[in-house]
Amino acid sequence: MTSLLVEQMRPTWDLVWHAIELLRQEPPAPRVARRWERQRDRFTAFHYYMVNGGSPQAKRDKAVRGARRLAEMEQRLASFNAERAYDDPLVIADHRLAGEAFAGTVVASDATRRVRATQKLVPRPLVTVTTADPVGLEKGQQVHDPSRNGQRALITRIEETADGWIIELELQDKMGRGRTPALGSVPTTGDEVVYTALADTFMRRSRDWPTRDDIPWTHGGPPPEYVPVPEDAVEDWS
Repeated sequence: MTSLLVEQMRPTWDLVWHAIELLRQEPPAPRVARRWERQRDRFTAFHYYMVNGGSPQAKRDKAVRGARRLAEMEQRLASFNAERAYDDPLVIADHRLAGEAFAGTVVASDATRRVRATQKLVPRPLVTVTTADPVGLEKGQQVHDPSRNGQRALITRIEETADGWIIELELQDKMGRGRTPALGSVPTTGDEVVYTALADTFMRRSRDWPTRDDIPWTHGGPPPEYVPVPEDAVEDWS
């Protein structure tokens, strides 16, 4: 019996390990290290919290804590999806097909353009891109350049033509601190670029949540004070 199982399973076993070896030869995506550092820091912070008398996580979240946790998880998922798209051309291709991103060629670039903001002139270059991708974006929408660390750009003009689309973008940030943009921070004529509506931002400013005493009755009202008991550490499946 053993020899029969080995005969049937051995080829698959060998192929699995061959695939693993091939994957190990691939370099990690650029944003993997940053994601690992964030996860490590969160685990370390939770460990210190627990060893210094922190309470275990409740089995059932109260209204505000549950809403806050859900918002944070949704935000982390959105950040993860954006990071994958920034790192992997095949992932960004899905968003291009859906009209949430586009790839094209720069046909005009004005790196010297400046506008007045907060009593001073700031760099706001204009870049014009032509693309044959289906575009589902609109004028006034914000997009990001994965190749320039998520540089923000505002769509100031979008026009459909017989050959595709003409999109004019106003660059917003990540151009250095000087009076003129840093070298390489502004695409030049002839450059191939990709822009996406996905934002690689992590932990945006938290919204204002109600205090525990201000929870409305529709969500259970103010919860009672939590007093930990040994049973809290027992899982239903343990």
